[in-house]
Amino acid sequence: MGSLLAAVGTAGVVNVVNFMDGINGITGMTAVVWGVNAMLVEDESDGDLATLGALTAGAGLGFLPHNAPVARMFLGDVGSYAFGAAMAAGILSQRSLAGRYRAAAPHPLWT
Repeated sequence: MGSLLAAVGTAGVVNVVNFMDGINGITGMTAVVWGVNAMLVEDESDGDLATLGALTAGAGLGFLPHNAPVARMFLGDVGSYAFGAAMAAGILSQRSLAGRYRAAAPHPLWT
C-alpha cells in the first residue's frame, strides 16, 4: 500500500509542478521555497534532503530571471518534471511520516 501511495503522490507532485509552469515565476519560486524548507528540516536522511533542497533551490534561483516577472522562457515538460521529481524524492527520502510532512510543508501553499 505504501508503494502505491508513493507512486500516486509522486505523479501528483510532478503534474502539479508541470501545470504551474505556465504561470510567470511560480515554478521557480516554488522550487526555491521548497529547497530552503528542505535544507531547514533535514534530520532523517543523512544529508540527502538538504543536498537535494540546495540543488533544487539553486536551480529555481537560476531559472527565475528568465521566467519572472515576464516569462521569456518556460521549463517545459522535462524541466518541470525534474523539479517535481526532485521534490517528491526529497519527501520520500524521509523515513517517518512526520518527517515527510515536514519535508512537504510548502506544498499546501500551491496544491
